[in-house]
Amino acid sequence: MIGWFKKILKRKDYIGKSLRKSLKSDDNASTDKIVEKMKRESDHKDEIIHNLLVDIMLLENDINSEV
Repeated sequence: MIGWFKKILKRKDYIGKSLRKSLKSDDNASTDKIVEKMKRESDHKDEIIHNLLVDIMLLENDINSEV
């Protein structure tokens, strides 16, 4: 049960790191480029969050079926 929680934390940490890294690498980038990168990161975050919710629901079903 602790394994899935570690996976969630790693994914959450990855999202924040990748966004910070992408913004730091383009200090001289135009606002449009930064907004475009943030939109791509946001789409990626939405996908990861959706996958996490599915994982949690599946885990919840597994726990309920064991009881």
